[in-house]
Amino acid sequence: MEGLYKIGAVSKITGINIPTLRVWENKFKIVEPNRINGTQRGYTKNDLDKLCIVKALIETGDSISSLTGLDISELELRLEKSSIQKKNFTPNETRENISVIVVGTMVPNFDNPISDLPNIRVINKYELSDFSEDEGIIEDSADILIFETPTLHVKTVSWVKSIMGQSSFSKSIILYRFASGDALKAAGREKNINILRQPATSNDIQMMCAFALNNKIEQKEILHIRNNREKEEPVITDYEPFTDKELWEISVMANPIHCECPKHLSSIITSLKGFEKYSADCEELSPEDRILHEELEKHSVEARTIMEKALRKVIKENSINYSVANAS
Repeated sequence: MEGLYKIGAVSKITGINIPTLRVWENKFKIVEPNRINGTQRGYTKNDLDKLCIVKALIETGDSISSLTGLDISELELRLEKSSIQKKNFTPNETRENISVIVVGTMVPNFDNPISDLPNIRVINKYELSDFSEDEGIIEDSADILIFETPTLHVKTVSWVKSIMGQSSFSKSIILYRFASGDALKAAGREKNINILRQPATSNDIQMMCAFALNNKIEQKEILHIRNNREKEEPVITDYEPFTDKELWEISVMANPIHCECPKHLSSIITSLKGFEKYSADCEELSPEDRILHEELEKHSVEARTIMEKALRKVIKENSINYSVANAS
């Protein structure tokens, strides 16, 4: 049929990937393309215009489910109003609640929110094992997807983008502990994806949610708050440990080698130091529990010592002078 565009061409023109186009059609009825030879989808120029408007609305914060059933004139009016509201936005404006869907296990509860920021309302929680990298449709609607993963890779960013495109989220926050340099760059290029390194408190995530939706909080302010938490004193052992200052310098330095092993090792050591202190500070325990925690503290020291030796080996063999390394 003349004047119709195949789905591959539509994807290139609009910038919407093919799986997302199919979901928008089948689940949300955004467009109903014709069929070429009874099988292939055929999109009209009006369909392309409508898809481009829908994409623009999602980028401004609308959910795909809220656009179901609107014709192109209604979508254009909505986009116009959205542009006016964005232009007239003032820093004093705020929302009462931000709804989120949580995917992952290591996400804290939002029981003690910051009073000056919107509250976080968790609509539903899923385990990471509930999804595969090929399937990621979430039926629930929410403002933000919080996606927790131990490691962040380029394919993780693509996976989250796919989930967002096939579901109702306009923004997402990826919580991660370890990441490759390429993954951080890939996430940085996505304006609808924000990243936050673990361990993150509920207040960290609340601030990031507010930042993601309306940019009321600068990301550097979030990092400043996190970096100025009270530092914990290291447990004294026969082995000379890294100081908190040394670990911080390693964690913020620009990579002097091709991988991020120094940063990953410093993160592991910092976590082990925290657990050492936790075990040592467990005072209100029964005698039996106190013995157990003394043993846990001992094993934590042993594990930290092994990791510190590994980090010192990496530093020595690569001639890394982290005290003068450029900050990343």
